[in-house]
Amino acid sequence: MSDAEPLYDHQHVRASSNASYASSDTSEDSPCYPSFDIYPNAFFNANGTVAADSDSFATYSGSVPVPAGLLQPPTGFVHHGTGCSQIPKLRVACAPGIHGERTMWSLCEQCGAIQMVESSS
Repeated sequence: MSDAEPLYDHQHVRASSNASYASSDTSEDSPCYPSFDIYPNAFFNANGTVAADSDSFATYSGSVPVPAGLLQPPTGFVHHGTGCSQIPKLRVACAPGIHGERTMWSLCEQCGAIQMVESSS
């Protein structure tokens, strides 16, 4: 090997390629997309009443009461800051209280307001 020869192997040399060659030819065997109906079931009937078989009928038909969780604040978060845009987060106390049970707290990380969450039972 002489000093004039390159120090890299020949497999790392860039080979010519036509990968970026652009063509106006179209492929005849390109797959077709399946047909679909954008609005499968209309919300209103022809007479203007709401169609019971429409896709969004369940959304507007009537609300089912949402079951409440086991632990809820007794009222609104009263001393939560008026300029806060965050929803208070629930935190569990790191150590048990005087009755040997851990308590849950509602904490606003933006204003620092904190309130104990009481069980509803």
